[in-house]
Amino acid sequence: MKTRAFIVFVLFAGFGAAARADCGAAQVQFNSASEALQAAYYQRAGAAGTAESVAQDTVAPALAGVQAACPAETGAAAANISAQLTAMLQDPMREQLVACDKATVAFGEKVAVFEQTVGGPEILDGVVRFEVVPAATRAIQACPHVSDMSQRTQDAISDMYAYIDWVADNDY
Repeated sequence: MKTRAFIVFVLFAGFGAAARADCGAAQVQFNSASEALQAAYYQRAGAAGTAESVAQDTVAPALAGVQAACPAETGAAAANISAQLTAMLQDPMREQLVACDKATVAFGEKVAVFEQTVGGPEILDGVVRFEVVPAATRAIQACPHVSDMSQRTQDAISDMYAYIDWVADNDY
């Protein structure tokens, strides 16, 4: 009798673990689909189609997978996230948000150029003046709805000039 109870316990435990694994895999797929939708929404490089097509072809099936494989609460949470993602497709500020995202990404890329530049103060100053500052200006102009964009870009530029001063003071 003990052996039979043990076998039943092991079978149920195995089924429970498999169900949790299926739910976990479905959640990972849903998260990936959500990220793909955001990439398509903001028209980022490597996006897999338009935001609308990604919502229909990728997010909807991934949501169905979560709802089928996971407990009701998890499925409801995923449905809520999916509804929010779908609602953003109708956002009247969509064009402005996309332009802001592109300008912010471009600013970040110029900051990365500065961080990867090797050279003396003159070279670094040139990168800030001719690459970073114009990108910061474009980000500020493209993101009027982001109240602290000017401050964030100015802080980053100030940090760059502090580094340039340090390089100059240390004879690099």
